[in-house]
Parts: sequence; structure tokens; C-alpha cells
Amino acid sequence: MAFGLPAGSSAWATLGHGPSSQSSCKLDREGEVYKSIYKQRSATERINSQTVALGIERPHLRNQHAIANRNTLIYLLINLRFFCGVSGGDNLKCLEC
Repeated sequence: MAFGLPAGSSAWATLGHGPSSQSSCKLDREGEVYKSIYKQRSATERINSQTVALGIERPHLRNQHAIANRNTLIYLLINLRFFCGVSGGDNLKCLEC
């Protein structure tokens, strides 16, 4: 197999020996610090995927004030879509959630 592991070897044999490889193996994935950081990362990834889905991930603006205004509108839109989904859409019938 061209991309597989050679016969008789294991995935552990291919791990890096650098400090970043060793620290990722030693992480306490059950600890509260790790879980809180993972929640923040997951929330950020969900927001990023929504901006990609809406086609607004790369604004073509040059003015910092215009970019700040656009980002505010993006976050308002994402929050409205979230609250519309949580409430079942009954309170905000003018939005297509």
C-alpha cells in the first residue's frame, strides 16, 4: 500500500519527537481548562462556518470603520439566527430562520 503504514509497524512509530508532538500527547483532555478552551474553539468554528455559508467571510472593504460596521452587522445576523432557532421562530416571523 503506497500511503499506508509498512507491514509490522504501528502509528506510534511515526509520531514526531519534537516538543509540540510530545505536549499534544500529554494534554489532560478531561480537565476543565482544556474543555473551556475547546468550547471557545468550537464556537469560533461554528461562527466561521456560518460566515462562509453566508458568503461574508472575506469583505472587500478598505476602510477600517466600514469593516467594523460590517462585522457588527454579521454578528447581529448570526445572533438573530441563533435566537430565532432557539425560540422556534415564533417571535421573529419576519426573518427566515
